[in-house]
Amino acid sequence: MKRRLPRLGGLRLLFSLAFRADPFRAAVVLVPILAIAFAAMPMSLRMVIDAIPHHDRTRMYLGAIIIAVSLVGAVSLGFFQFKQKVHLGDSIGFELDRRLIEMTTRLADITHFERAEHLDRLEVLRTQRFALRDAMSNVGWAIEGVAGALVSVGLLASVHPLLGLLPLASVPSLMVGGPAQRMIDDATQATAERSRRALHLFDVGTLPGPAKEIRVFGQRDEITRRYRDEFAAIEHVVDRAQRRAALLRVGGTMIAAAGYALALWFLVHEIRLGAVSAGDTFVALSVSARLTDQLGRSAGTFGALRHARNVAERFEWLDDYAQSTRPRAEHALHRPPEQLSTGITLDHVSFTYDGALRPSLDDVTLHIAPGTVVAVVGENGAGKSTFVKLLFAMYQPTSGTISIDGVDLYDLDLDAWRRSTAACYQDFARFELLAREVVGIGDLPHLDNIGAVGRALERAGAADLIDGLASGPETQLGPTFAGTDLSGGQWQKLALARAMMRTAPLLVALDEPTSALDPLAEFEMFQRYASGAADVARTSGAITVMVSHRFSSVRFADLIVVLDNGRLIEVGAHDELVAADGLYAELYELQASQYR
Repeated sequence: MKRRLPRLGGLRLLFSLAFRADPFRAAVVLVPILAIAFAAMPMSLRMVIDAIPHHDRTRMYLGAIIIAVSLVGAVSLGFFQFKQKVHLGDSIGFELDRRLIEMTTRLADITHFERAEHLDRLEVLRTQRFALRDAMSNVGWAIEGVAGALVSVGLLASVHPLLGLLPLASVPSLMVGGPAQRMIDDATQATAERSRRALHLFDVGTLPGPAKEIRVFGQRDEITRRYRDEFAAIEHVVDRAQRRAALLRVGGTMIAAAGYALALWFLVHEIRLGAVSAGDTFVALSVSARLTDQLGRSAGTFGALRHARNVAERFEWLDDYAQSTRPRAEHALHRPPEQLSTGITLDHVSFTYDGALRPSLDDVTLHIAPGTVVAVVGENGAGKSTFVKLLFAMYQPTSGTISIDGVDLYDLDLDAWRRSTAACYQDFARFELLAREVVGIGDLPHLDNIGAVGRALERAGAADLIDGLASGPETQLGPTFAGTDLSGGQWQKLALARAMMRTAPLLVALDEPTSALDPLAEFEMFQRYASGAADVARTSGAITVMVSHRFSSVRFADLIVVLDNGRLIEVGAHDELVAADGLYAELYELQASQYR
């Protein structure tokens, strides 16, 4: 993975997000409006105060006018700038979320969902991305603080050069901001796994899916206890870090306060000697107090910017990671064929999940000819779903290669390869869209093609489902948006129809897509689809892979692949495997006997 200069990379991202989201407002928030207004007001007040003993009305009136104009300008322009900061934050939030969705979905495979350290980083990024939303406002406040401090130093130096040294007392406060923020960020990262677990428990306790089991098994108190324990553990680590950070910051603030006290003592000394005028005294007192406050708030602002920069670095990490997962795909020399000619070959393919003790697939060698309907069977945990995910490049083999018409799968443009495939998984998505859109998104160019959607529904045996909805294909589905909710089997039928939207795919996978159906309905669905697959095969040489734990449902397949503990045990047609009297025959007979 390429490395960037982390500090510059994080700051570059902050400005990139802001100016991409709204260039005008990003520029407006960087103007130190209040600092400019503040520069005029103390000088004008000094003019008025020093003019009073001399009864100089001209200077008094001029100073009063400048004060009024500065005050009105500061209030008006300050309010305008504040509104721009609010709107800019909203724009940055939308831009940030858009880019996060884009980067996360651009990841070439899904292995990051299997790695705890990656999930921890993603969780921190998701929960703390709001720091980036407010970062540009904090940059504006930092510029305002620096500009205001420079103005204050100039005004103090105009009273006496030594007073211009007052900001040096705040240097320790600024220096401890970085270490203090790092303590808090490290604690947040260290508790990321617990935060994910607490969020999972919160979802379990509040979402409708688990609601029935929680009540039946009396799990409420147990879930609440576990959530409380996770939260307490998180709070313990984070609070300890915050206390240590607070001690650092208090130490820096005390030094700044001591410097301010010393400046006041010096000012009183100069007043007693008559070295400063009444106007100078007012300027020195008001400006020194404001300067101390400015430097204190600047320390907090810089701390927030450091935190935003750290979040930005995680954002950069995700972008780098997304790039690193597909080093060849973006420069691929090969595009998927229009039609399969030699088929798909697995050559000694193995795959092991991170942290697993044994491979999920172990040294699998198999050739699948074009136009073949393949059934992958085996008991739970045999490696069936892993087999399918590897064909779609969701995982990269730990060893061995997968070839498409003789070309390594990872030498293909993976996006183009997936656009030439279709699939329905057992953990299918429930898109809460219009009914026709739930199916149509299976082939985005034909999303609004009612005819194409209707034909996909017919192939999936789900046309009557749509006809029975209140508004037909225009019915909003899902409870989130006050739509019509469906049963598990109905959602599954729509997922099948979605997989059938593409009319000439090279690879179609049905990974236990009928788990909510009874065995007879599953058999009829598989048989109906296998018959349709022959028509598709004549067009594109399509290979159809059907995964099921019910052996009887796939006995009509051209080729049956039997997996056991990740290893390829048997390959052949149904009659051949029954005659061989091996594992397939044993399991087939065992399941068949249950329905006699």
